Amino acid sequence: MALNDIFFEERKIIRREEALVPSSKFIPQRLPCREDQLRKLGILFRDILTTAGAVYVRCVLVGPVGTGKTIVSQYFGREIEKAAIKYGINLKYIHINCPNSPSLFKIMKKIAESLGLSVPKRGLSAQEIMHHVWETLLEQNRFIIVALDDADHLIKKNKAESREIFYNLLRISDEYFDTKQYVHYIIIVKEISTLYSFDESITSMLLHNIIRFPPYSSKEIWEILAERVYEEKAVAENSVSEEIISFISDYIGYDKGGTGNARHALEILYLACKNAEMRGATRVDIHDVRRAASRVCLTLSVDDIRGLTLHELLLLLAIARIFRYSDIEFVKIGDVEKMYHLVCEEFNEKPRGHTQVWEYVKRLKNMRLINAHLSGAGIRGKTTLISLVYPPEDLENIIIEYLRNMQLYEDL
Repeated sequence: MALNDIFFEERKIIRREEALVPSSKFIPQRLPCREDQLRKLGILFRDILTTAGAVYVRCVLVGPVGTGKTIVSQYFGREIEKAAIKYGINLKYIHINCPNSPSLFKIMKKIAESLGLSVPKRGLSAQEIMHHVWETLLEQNRFIIVALDDADHLIKKNKAESREIFYNLLRISDEYFDTKQYVHYIIIVKEISTLYSFDESITSMLLHNIIRFPPYSSKEIWEILAERVYEEKAVAENSVSEEIISFISDYIGYDKGGTGNARHALEILYLACKNAEMRGATRVDIHDVRRAASRVCLTLSVDDIRGLTLHELLLLLAIARIFRYSDIEFVKIGDVEKMYHLVCEEFNEKPRGHTQVWEYVKRLKNMRLINAHLSGAGIRGKTTLISLVYPPEDLENIIIEYLRNMQLYEDL
């Protein structure tokens, strides 16, 4: 195909790239699985609208990476700005990424620019910009909610400097305003313990309103991916099956032993779609997902299998071979045992019984080398279904190399 054709042809799978790429710029129309956190934010900040600045609101959003803190804050900012218009309140939400603005000067510059104020690169101090900002808020009777994202970065970089930053920001009302509270804060951190390094003059202002963000479960990851696929229509119709979404969800879901990181889940889905497009396909298959997962959050090495017993290695090799030469997403444990018997024969080893094989499966699952769960609707009887996330060819090659080093494998 000519380059010109590629440039102008319609993409086979991805329709809205911005809805798949984990990015702070995209805010979905609906935010699944974080309704409780949004409700708490609404309760905390609604007095800004109803009392026109009679209260000073600060809160902390805390949770591991990929648990929705940033997107919840931005979604909330968008919605409260809409509500403020109906109340006749002049309010603006300002989101600041602290790693990109790691000083009081840069934070104040970002706030000033968000308000449409011109700030020279040199010549003004942080306090002078601060004074200019507060004068503007007073003159315009304007309110702002400032979200400091990844605030841990400020604290870990320089404790003394970060104390000065937080002290100046949080105490502005005492210095500049007599009655109305024009400035409010959302502080976003990964661990609440980072804030305890401050003295009581700061912690007393921060730690009253804490909203926690636990890692996502597999069901919640499924809802998030489904929202992007079906509601936001990020991909072409029928290009991503529910089985693909379930596969990613089971791997990332915290309840299934994953990280619970929604960013990883979205990135795996996005890269899987790209993989499928690169090979000219119109549907994402399980191999696309495995390759994507290995790039996003997996680095397979000999260290990952070093602690396995010989028969655990042989069972894992059997699983890898099944998936290497088929396009299936899951395999029944009975079929795994059949391949395991063939691998044992190849290595002149006596196969272990079903009960022991089941114990091996549980250990491999706990080590995040495989996924395993009970079958559901559509499969006759109850059985254990096994799947891989690592590309099977990579896994087979590493196992063979390891066995060769153990002098248990010879090329035939």
